[in-house]
Amino acid sequence: MRKPFCRVRFHRIPIYDMRLWIGVADTTATLHKKFSWAFGSQSGAQIACVSYAGAKMGIFFEREELCHELIAHEVFHATLRVFEHIGHHTTPDGSEPAAYLAGWITERIYTDLAAMKVPIALKARQVPERFVPPPIAP
Repeated sequence: MRKPFCRVRFHRIPIYDMRLWIGVADTTATLHKKFSWAFGSQSGAQIACVSYAGAKMGIFFEREELCHELIAHEVFHATLRVFEHIGHHTTPDGSEPAAYLAGWITERIYTDLAAMKVPIALKARQVPERFVPPPIAP
C-alpha cells in the first residue's frame, strides 16, 4: 500500500500579517488530519477549499482535481478572506490592493506546485448548476 500523497508549503503574507499554507493531497481528508484548525468540524467531499482561523489561512487542493480554473477560484476566495480579516471591503474603484494580493497568492501557488512536482490539468471543471446565472431576458 502506497503512502498517501500530501505536500504543504508555508508562507507569510507581507503587509497583512497573516500566515498561509498551500497544500495538495490525494484527498482533502488527508489534509483534514494535518490542519484541524483549518477544517474544524467541516467534513465531506471537497476538491479544494480556503479555510481560515484568525491570522492563519490554508488553500488546499485535491491533486487529481487541480486545474487552472480551480486555482483562480480559490485565489479569489483567499483574497476576499484576507481583506475580510483586516476589515477592508473592496470596491471596483479601490480594488488595486486586492488585485496585487491575488497576484501574489497566485504566484506562490504556482511556484509551490512546481516545487512539489504537481501537474496541473488543462481541463475545465463543470460549474454546479446552482452557480450558473440565469439567461438575461431580451
